[in-house]
Amino acid sequence: MTSFKFLLPLAVISLLSACSMLQTTTPTPEPVVVTPTPLPPPQDEVLPEVELKRMKNAPTITLQGRTVPDVMADIEKYRLSRGMTVVSKTRNRIEFAAPVARAKRPTQARVRYTLQTVKGGVKVAARAYQISYPGTAKEKVADITSAVSDRLLQEFARYKTAGTWN
Repeated sequence: MTSFKFLLPLAVISLLSACSMLQTTTPTPEPVVVTPTPLPPPQDEVLPEVELKRMKNAPTITLQGRTVPDVMADIEKYRLSRGMTVVSKTRNRIEFAAPVARAKRPTQARVRYTLQTVKGGVKVAARAYQISYPGTAKEKVADITSAVSDRLLQEFARYKTAGTWN
């Protein structure tokens, strides 16, 4: 339980630094290079029941008058501009990863977006994860969505109109 109390603030700080809109001018130590471990490609369009249950509790928004490819392009541009890389991408899901520079152990921040066509627009949901020791036998995955849900909802507002992601 004490490790969770330590990891949650670290995860929040890590994700916020990855999402930060301000660039720091102070030199930072050379980050540990962690290559994202790709997840097996999920099935297009049909989401597993477990994923649907998780997404019910995820921050969501319905963007009227937008299409899935357009919203996905805006999300991708925004996340790439923030230093994240695409780990996996399908027609209705995209996942990004970035190493956490200030962590004491190799740590990675991940954000997974799921997009669904709904009447008149697109429903977007996102989940955020912190992965310690990614790609190793000691890998630990922590769902930090609830800790960063306010930031995700602020980000969603950027995608209401085409080209407003920056």
